[in-house]
Amino acid sequence: MLKTLPMADVSTCHITRNDSTLLELAAQADVNTPTHPEDFPLRVCSTTYGFVIFCRDIGIMHETIANLKAHEMSEAFCALYAMALQEGVFAINLDCDAEEYSGLQRFDW
Repeated sequence: MLKTLPMADVSTCHITRNDSTLLELAAQADVNTPTHPEDFPLRVCSTTYGFVIFCRDIGIMHETIANLKAHEMSEAFCALYAMALQEGVFAINLDCDAEEYSGLQRFDW
């Protein structure tokens, strides 16, 4: 049997429009220049309804979040990312039809 890894399923309403734009740019950079992933601190894949974001090691969470903020990701995204790491997920599936969570900030865009 194949090993499965936990993935958070989260609505895109919990990120800002600017976060979405930056994630799309990061996803395009991963496709176009995969040899330079250090430009954006996370690996991002664009999907039909959002993004899949691959989480990094929790041991470098503070460094990664500082880097995300330097790339102008919102406090809301950084909080979501920190929560995902603390819950031990491998990736975050941001999808417009995914679950909305009362403990996370919500944006109407």
